[in-house]
Amino acid sequence: MIKDWIAMAVMFLAGIAIYCGTSTYPREPNPANDPALFPRAIAVSLIVLGILTGIEAWKKRQPRSIDAASVGQLANIIITLLLLVMILVYSLGILRGAFLLLTFAFLTGAALLLGERPLVRVLAFSVGLSLSIYGIFVVLLRVPL
Repeated sequence: MIKDWIAMAVMFLAGIAIYCGTSTYPREPNPANDPALFPRAIAVSLIVLGILTGIEAWKKRQPRSIDAASVGQLANIIITLLLLVMILVYSLGILRGAFLLLTFAFLTGAALLLGERPLVRVLAFSVGLSLSIYGIFVVLLRVPL
């Protein structure tokens, strides 16, 4: 039940962040050449799916019981909210040109929040994936990040 509400919030806010992030993309008269078309389609899909998930969660809601949320459920909610904040900061920050640094910080922080250990493996993964993404998109494909 609570997972449905969390999923709704994550999808809805991620969709809004992606849609807002594409506002600086150049406009093309031909929709087939519009670089914002695919990200905006994904953003609108996430927003719609978030709303539909919220409607389903509202239909399945249960009356409140006296039992409070367990510590584990509260920790999961906090981790989900922290990840959501990280996604929003990452989405807005890469527009400012901090792609490589924010990618490394996002991958490291998300892995540590989700309980991945040891730290050396997390850092190696983050550095390797960040440099791989940079190499593929900036060096090979010449995408301005």
